[in-house]
Amino acid sequence: MGWLFYEKPKNVKAHMDGLFTFTHQDTGACVRVLDSAIVHLHEYYAAVESISDSEPRTVTAVICLLEYRLKDPDGFTFGYKDMDEAMGPNAIRCPERILKLLTMPENDWAKNWRVRCQAYRIACRSADLMPEGTRVRMAHNDREYTKVKHAKRKHVFRDVETGQLYRFRQESVISATIVN
Repeated sequence: MGWLFYEKPKNVKAHMDGLFTFTHQDTGACVRVLDSAIVHLHEYYAAVESISDSEPRTVTAVICLLEYRLKDPDGFTFGYKDMDEAMGPNAIRCPERILKLLTMPENDWAKNWRVRCQAYRIACRSADLMPEGTRVRMAHNDREYTKVKHAKRKHVFRDVETGQLYRFRQESVISATIVN
């Protein structure tokens, strides 16, 4: 349940896919990555298929937290912490295309994780579709802002008191409270 650090591979996604693609020598069971994604550089999600003669085919989600220490003096510049959906991870930004590949969840932890992932996706869509002029109160500083249209950026707001423009992360917009 800890972190594993070593030299950063050239292609992190391909390296992570390779970690979860193998055949058990004893049982002959085949494990392979059907699809994977790295989200915000620090979260790896994969739909991992397990095929065995003795058990039915399953596809479960594997989640890895990623960390980069590019100036580590000992050369341990890349690390990951792996878990699966049955462990109820807090990382919930799994892409929909990966969620759609998964078979029935193993337990309530996995079901709950999938529900939280779907809720996050819905919240992201609603934040993206927030109309111009919507007045919100941000949770992190309890100030009010008005949504403005910007040619190149999402989630741009004007401070009601100062008139200053701010661009917020999607997570901040999701946790904001609509005032008007």
